[in-house]
Amino acid sequence: MTKQKELEKFIQDLARAAGKLTAKKFGLTVSHQMKTHKLDLVTEADLASNALILGRIKKNFPAHGIISEETGEYNVDAECVWIIDPIDGTLNFSKKIALYVVLIALKKRGVLELACAYDPIHDEMYFAKRNGGAFRNGKRIRCSPQPTLIDSCGLMSDRLTKERQALTGKILRHLKGGQAVVSSYHCAGLSGIYVADGRKDWNITSGQGHVWDYAAPFLIAAEAGCKVAGFNGEPWDFKSNKMIVANPVLYDDIVKAVGGKGAAS
Repeated sequence: MTKQKELEKFIQDLARAAGKLTAKKFGLTVSHQMKTHKLDLVTEADLASNALILGRIKKNFPAHGIISEETGEYNVDAECVWIIDPIDGTLNFSKKIALYVVLIALKKRGVLELACAYDPIHDEMYFAKRNGGAFRNGKRIRCSPQPTLIDSCGLMSDRLTKERQALTGKILRHLKGGQAVVSSYHCAGLSGIYVADGRKDWNITSGQGHVWDYAAPFLIAAEAGCKVAGFNGEPWDFKSNKMIVANPVLYDDIVKAVGGKGAAS
């Protein structure tokens, strides 16, 4: 087995092991702590999943760096850096809602190379490698062919903010009497991978979240044929928490709706 194949197997085995650990705790009463506010939580399951992931990475790749939601940054100037969200959708998990995933991505020299998003409740493993496609349980996935915002099924943040209100208003005006379905999962990882898998047509992320929420879904969506970029067509980077995920044609329609300057050529 080549070194690349070993890495591909390692990241998937790691995401599955962490996910199975969280699934054993799902539906139970788990202790939790508030972080920045009452809806921003960390549970004992987050910490257990994080410990498992970090332990295996440090054992197998001691020279690699790590960026984790729960433990911050470690050796981030290394050639290879792992980006981890041990449970994306912690609020859902704490409320016994089966909408969460384990997110793990690997970047090399600043470029995303591998990504996994594992949904342990439904046993769905999403995996992508740079220039190698995106897969669900080993089967190739692609974004939907939906051509317009009208009659589409999309996702947006569920936070009741002025920015969300303004975006919703812009989309309504763009529909001009037409219709679209808009949902929210309160889980950035699921939102991104469901667009990648064609289960949803688009996703707008408007300012919440961090690199560990977006790195893995970004690569999975991009490798599934989605355009993943900012509101003006600017490429997504690790510091950005605003993006649109959709097929290239629908992306341009959404940019028009939200008042962007258009996709980059």
